[in-house]
Amino acid sequence: RLVARRRVTAILYLQDAWEAEWGGAFRAHSGTVFEVMEKQARGGARLDCVDVLPEAGTLVMFRSKDLAHEVLPTTHHRFAMTMWCLEAART
Repeated sequence: RLVARRRVTAILYLQDAWEAEWGGAFRAHSGTVFEVMEKQARGGARLDCVDVLPEAGTLVMFRSKDLAHEVLPTTHHRFAMTMWCLEAART
């Protein structure tokens, strides 16, 4: 699968203006994907995280497999360009 081959993700936000109350932030968690999913399933306390608003010109880059992340719900359209650097296909 293509998703399994992603190594680096880059997201460039393109909309002209963004208000924090519209939601839609990119959330980076401090734990692994499994730790975050386990906490959410059990309704436990949230792990430390950082939220990045989708403001024009903001670039977010991260190692795809190493960073547990999500996009929070939004009330407005978000416009972004996303790029993935992939691991070479095995032949």
